Amino acid sequence: MPSFWIGLLLLTAFSFQIPIFPSSGARGFDSLVLPAITLAIPMTGVLTQVLRERFDEALGQPFITTVRTRGATEVRVRLVHALRHAVIPALTFSGAILGSLLVGTAVVETLFARPGLGRTLLTAVLGNDVPLVMGIATQIITPTFAKRIGVSGNGVVAAIAAGVLGIIVLLAIIPGFFTPIDPIAANTSAVLLAPSAEHWFGTDQLGRDVFARVVHGARSSILLGVGATLVALTGGVLIGVTAGLSRGWVDRILSRALDILFAFPDLLIAILLVAVLGPGLGTLVVAIGVGAIGGYARVLRSQVQVVRNAGYVESAIGLGHPTPLVVLKHVLPNSIGPLLVLATIGVGVAIISGAALSFVGLGAAPPTPEWGLMLAESRDYLSRAPWLGVWPGVFLALTVVSINVIGRYAQRRFLSGTASA
Repeated sequence: MPSFWIGLLLLTAFSFQIPIFPSSGARGFDSLVLPAITLAIPMTGVLTQVLRERFDEALGQPFITTVRTRGATEVRVRLVHALRHAVIPALTFSGAILGSLLVGTAVVETLFARPGLGRTLLTAVLGNDVPLVMGIATQIITPTFAKRIGVSGNGVVAAIAAGVLGIIVLLAIIPGFFTPIDPIAANTSAVLLAPSAEHWFGTDQLGRDVFARVVHGARSSILLGVGATLVALTGGVLIGVTAGLSRGWVDRILSRALDILFAFPDLLIAILLVAVLGPGLGTLVVAIGVGAIGGYARVLRSQVQVVRNAGYVESAIGLGHPTPLVVLKHVLPNSIGPLLVLATIGVGVAIISGAALSFVGLGAAPPTPEWGLMLAESRDYLSRAPWLGVWPGVFLALTVVSINVIGRYAQRRFLSGTASA
């Protein structure tokens, strides 16, 4: 789930409905509680997923069988032996996600109106202060880390996710079928109306129907996710194939370039490009896509290096087939499988990144019906109209979770098929 939506829900619950913690500012320890929880919850899910997978892997190791045969209780087997081996990758991964947390503070500091490096970065971007942007960026560069891991599931869960995603795609393709209401038409006589039979999701501060805006917002999010992934795939294929087929200095130069690209978290690259190109949906597609090129290129490079030494590739080269034909007919079809699976998950990552940038004012411009922008506009009305921040976040979470479930299921099927082959 996107961290900024979690923050909006926490603000609604614990600052406005039950006033326990302050909604903004940086005075005292209590002002840190909600921002810290907002950043921690998504990362907790990622670390839990990593720990669970490594824990299951450890339970299947021979030393666990040996411990059980010696009469150790199941509790001791799991807590003393399996957990000790499973926690090491999780601890390593927790250090690697520090860069993501630092970039995530840009969104959280804006949401909670806290002074900090992230908020200063956004102010510099909006003010076209490129030297300040570059200076801040150099302070938060960190080695890259693994992509977010989506929720895994079996075939039934994947089928449910496919059904949910299919409905959302239909919202994006034919929004007029689901609602005839103009999503940008204001109605001053229907401002901030609660959900009802006439307005299913209520109305916003300008009297616009929230359901219509959510439905039409699906198109922006889906196009952004697919477009950014296509940009990343195109760049990743070009660089990955070139590096994988090359030997010597060409491969070394491209590999070092990928290492440098990996030093920047994806969201930071997108912010830097938006600072140069200016905000807008088109810019977001390019910026988020460029930020993800490194991951796709590295995966494909590794696959191409394996395939290029296969017997059928060497036979094709020995028969005198042109190199472009060998690449298109033999190398690429047998290398691109893992990349396509990764791209499925990448669509969800791109949608969240785009919504986050729109949330802080670097994406879609009003009155565009876009989920991240709708969540940003709801911040000033959480106490009076909490539904404004609920429905865009629900649909954003459903879209991303569905994509991740399908992507993880496809990944497991691909890996199991590779192992059986």
